Amino acid sequence: MARAEVRTTLMIGAGGTGVSAVSDVLRRAHESLSSPDALGVAAFLGIDASVGEELRLPRTGEERLDELRLPPASFVPLAIPSGELRQTLDSGKLRFLDFVPRRMIAMVNQEAGARATPPLARAAFLLQRSQTRKAIEEHFQRVIDPGNVRRAIDSGVTLTRQSTITVYLVWTSVGGTGNGSAAELVRLIREVARDLKLKVFLTGICILPGAHVTIDDNRRAKANTYAMLKELEAMQSGYYTFSARYSADGPLVTARERFFDAVYLLQNRNSAPNPVTINELPNLIGMVGRYLHALEFTPLGSVYTARFNDAEEALGTRDQYGRTRWVASFGFSSIYQPNREMLEYGAARLAQQVCKALTKQVDMKEAVIEFLRTSGLHSRPGGVLDRMTEDNPSYSGSLQDMIRSYLNQNLLNQPEPQRQMERVAQDIARTTKRALAEGEARMLEEGRRLIAERTWALASSAPQGPGTALSFLITLSVALSNAVAEIGRQQDQLSSAKGELNKKVSQLEGLLSRATRLPLTQTLKRRSITQQAQGELLRAYIDSQGLALRAQVAEHGMALFGALREQVEGRITSLRKLLDELNALQRQFEAQASRFSQLASDYRAPNGISLFKPGDAERYYRRMLAGSASFENAERAGVEAAIAKTVVPRLNTDRADLGQALLADCRSRLRRIDVLDSFLERYPQGSELHTRQLEQVVNESAEFLITDVAKLHGGRGARIRLVGVKGGERSRFKELLGEITDVQDWIFIDTDDDSEILFLQAKIALPLHAVRALTDYQATYNDVSAEYDEEVLHTDPANRLLPELIPAESPADPAINWATHLALATGVIREAPGGGSYLYLPFGERPIKVGSDIRSFFQANQHLLIDLVSQFAISLKQHDAGRSLPAILELRERFQHEDGIINPNMIRELSEHINELKVQAGGR
Repeated sequence: MARAEVRTTLMIGAGGTGVSAVSDVLRRAHESLSSPDALGVAAFLGIDASVGEELRLPRTGEERLDELRLPPASFVPLAIPSGELRQTLDSGKLRFLDFVPRRMIAMVNQEAGARATPPLARAAFLLQRSQTRKAIEEHFQRVIDPGNVRRAIDSGVTLTRQSTITVYLVWTSVGGTGNGSAAELVRLIREVARDLKLKVFLTGICILPGAHVTIDDNRRAKANTYAMLKELEAMQSGYYTFSARYSADGPLVTARERFFDAVYLLQNRNSAPNPVTINELPNLIGMVGRYLHALEFTPLGSVYTARFNDAEEALGTRDQYGRTRWVASFGFSSIYQPNREMLEYGAARLAQQVCKALTKQVDMKEAVIEFLRTSGLHSRPGGVLDRMTEDNPSYSGSLQDMIRSYLNQNLLNQPEPQRQMERVAQDIARTTKRALAEGEARMLEEGRRLIAERTWALASSAPQGPGTALSFLITLSVALSNAVAEIGRQQDQLSSAKGELNKKVSQLEGLLSRATRLPLTQTLKRRSITQQAQGELLRAYIDSQGLALRAQVAEHGMALFGALREQVEGRITSLRKLLDELNALQRQFEAQASRFSQLASDYRAPNGISLFKPGDAERYYRRMLAGSASFENAERAGVEAAIAKTVVPRLNTDRADLGQALLADCRSRLRRIDVLDSFLERYPQGSELHTRQLEQVVNESAEFLITDVAKLHGGRGARIRLVGVKGGERSRFKELLGEITDVQDWIFIDTDDDSEILFLQAKIALPLHAVRALTDYQATYNDVSAEYDEEVLHTDPANRLLPELIPAESPADPAINWATHLALATGVIREAPGGGSYLYLPFGERPIKVGSDIRSFFQANQHLLIDLVSQFAISLKQHDAGRSLPAILELRERFQHEDGIINPNMIRELSEHINELKVQAGGR
């Protein structure tokens, strides 16, 4: 992606569309920056009265980004407390909200938001002004926090324009929340900035009707827009005095200060030779979000801002009276090659195959039999039971032979050997217990080691994986259970044999007892019987101890197999958990790959060219798999590499580890495709389609504001044209673009990005009255106003008295417009008692009734212009003598046109004031 350049920024969205646009910038910033720390100097805030409304973010095809929303701490809900308003407005407790239309209050409910009624949104804002102020202050503090600044720099981004915080306010003119809160928000932003001693550059971006025609191109939207434009013109001009009360007992707060430093107006069509309609709101939001992202998070922003600040028109050209005559508009388009998406698509495909290989389970019965045979972990001859007695390092021979020798030495030829049996049995028990315990511990350790080694080998080798290891362990667990059952059967046999032996011992002991009672005459017979019985008894004792030994061996063997089975069951549980995660990952990667393969053709280029069509994902994937003889071999190699690299075999992996390893492997295998190469491949140079596509992308980046050049009356303007492309001024694309347009004045910026070519054009110094739809807006405004007894379109009923914005129709009209502005600004024209008409207040005379149409009044009474300009000139000389001379010079110039002089007496009056001021200046 492009080099990351971040500027200290606060972006505020007012209303649902504004919040969506700011959220889109946040998503794009998260997407383009390598570290979240880089966003520490950028803050995002949303303000909306539409509770629970679904934000209309354009989808990206990426779940973690599609779900990205402003965090709760960065969202201020302006709930409309209808009950509180209804109950307290008439009581006087909320007298400072007297601008709220009473008829609308009865229709308010919290879920409906501001109901496209700006006064309601303003009321909600004022009632919750303190929490909004706190949120703005906290977000400013976050932007300037030294720790955030340090971490942003340490994250590797270039931090520019730290001395000034750029503040954006994004809203749409069609509804109530944005229009109703914009003026209050601007004043609050400047208030907080002054308190924190911050230097801010405040930019407004307002979306006009038509951007989402299906729901917003209606009568109320047009009427709201015209009302907003009237207020915006007055506030930007500087002759409007902002006033508000913030509590019932609070003072009237007034402010006469600059509103926005720059204002952009956007419609759904641009002013290019072939205007482009953005007929879907998500596309428009995406265009606004991409534009703001380009300004604040890419190298384009530095150059654009420098040109913007250097141009006098960009700040809004002001006349000597401080009145702003101009607004601006921007256009944005791009040629986009989804390299990053293709990389992630490739990663998803490989990850899907990896997960499939890792979870594959096969029949491991023969492998387990071979493992048990070679390891000796079985109950058959040569297995655990034999090795436990024969492989004991404490003894030279087998334990059973040792016990037989011990018995022979201790009991043979001993008188009354039965009396020695208890002591001998105790010695044997101690010896066998110690030996068998050592054997069990040794073999348990060995068995665990062998099982772990075999499990690791199966889980970590490319042909198998954790699924194969799980199959092995499940089969092994069954084998160990069978061994336990087999030992149990042997124990039953031993118990039966021991019973028979005990009977024999009892018989022999009885025989010895009877032999001792024979008469002396039968000494030889008694001796013969005794020797024979003692020999048989000794052998019986030896067999009895052998049975006891075998029983102890079986008992230890059962404990050993039970312990091994518990260990295996634990590993099975761990592996099953891992395989569940791998199966979930496989489904996730499969869905991700599927989404990428079904992306819309205008993905990431709602007003531009996307070099990506449905079905291209698989083609690009096959192209990008390099270094393998075939596509299938490449996938297999990806599986093997991923298994080898991941920590999956350790059985305690997490999703992040797997994803990182897979992406690292994919990056080593997937090559990027240069956007210009792709463009030329799709649209070969010299073809008609090639020229048409280049013209389209240039046209689509023209300013998005329909203007009528014939009505600009010579207004000055400047256009900034930037192209962000890899290679900058030396790029091949500059030469290519020169084939269809003059690029001499274009600025080419090196973005070091081979996946995108950005076009950014801005028209600055556009007069508001040149908006082509303004006449329609005004007509609808008048119709809607006539339908309501109360003022529902303005944030303050008095604002309906502000000058109209209808373009001049004749050479006389510019002077009439100026006369209207001057009259309202100086208070010469005032509202008549009772409303509905105006009064003209001449010098020393009774007020003259004007009626409701101020412009028609001046057209019919042009002689009053002399009185008006005299009052204005005297007021200027009294309040600001230093500015009065250039101001009156400018006024005379405005009232004098190439078609001749309108009202020579008025011009003569102005000239006398000018001569007087020149004499005074010369005298000083």
